[in-house]
Formats: sequence, C-alpha cells, structure tokens
Amino acid sequence: MDLALDWHACEGIPSAVEVAAKGPVGQINARRFIDVLESVLVGRVSTLLLDVEQVPFICSTALSYLADLIWHLEARGGTVVLVRVHP
Repeated sequence: MDLALDWHACEGIPSAVEVAAKGPVGQINARRFIDVLESVLVGRVSTLLLDVEQVPFICSTALSYLADLIWHLEARGGTVVLVRVHP
C-alpha cells in the first residue's frame, strides 16, 4: 500500500491544520511524509492534528522528525495532536 496524505485547515481555528495519512510510512516515503508536514506548517499554523488511524507503522526517521516537530511547535505556542491512531 502506498502512502496517501490529505490535509485541510481546521474550520474556526486558523492556527491549526489536520493531516490524514493512509498507508505505511517507511524509509522509502518518509521524506515525502516530512515534506508534506513542513509544507502545511506555514504562516500562523502552529498546531498539527495528525490522523494516523490508517497507518500501520511509522519508521524511525519519521518518528524522530515528529519528536523534533513537537519541540519546534511548542516554542511557537502550538503542538502535535494525534487525533486517531492505528489500533
């Protein structure tokens, strides 16, 4: 299964964006995952709602990026929120 990513602004919350991922985040597509997240975190956006319910695994490269991203967004008054996770 390929990685599919979809994102949209959160209605009524201009500083937040939701990204829904579908498929595994492995070494081959981790760069694309990271690039998409970086592309939506621009301007006033400081909160990332991440829906990973349909992501069976995330490689260490992407997890390390998410950990760094949490600290970066926290400094801007935001955060990363996992809104749904894979069972």
